[in-house]
Amino acid sequence: MHERRGVLAEHRDVRDLLDRQAATWHLRQAWTPLTFTDDNPPLQDNPVAPARRSARAQAKASCQHDPAGRPYRSFRACWSTWPP
Repeated sequence: MHERRGVLAEHRDVRDLLDRQAATWHLRQAWTPLTFTDDNPPLQDNPVAPARRSARAQAKASCQHDPAGRPYRSFRACWSTWPP
């Protein structure tokens, strides 16, 4: 029975990890307008090449505020204050 309990705990740990990864992915998608995340990243032919920002991402980074006047924040800054 002890071995079975260990397997169940390991299964739960893996499930929790996957749940956190899914939540992070969904939050990154939902918070894209609020963060410096590029809305439409340019497609790259070479996956090892350095990332390039699109013109829209450059504009978001340079003005630091969205059209409504709210400041853009990093994903980590949003994550650290969530849930409200």
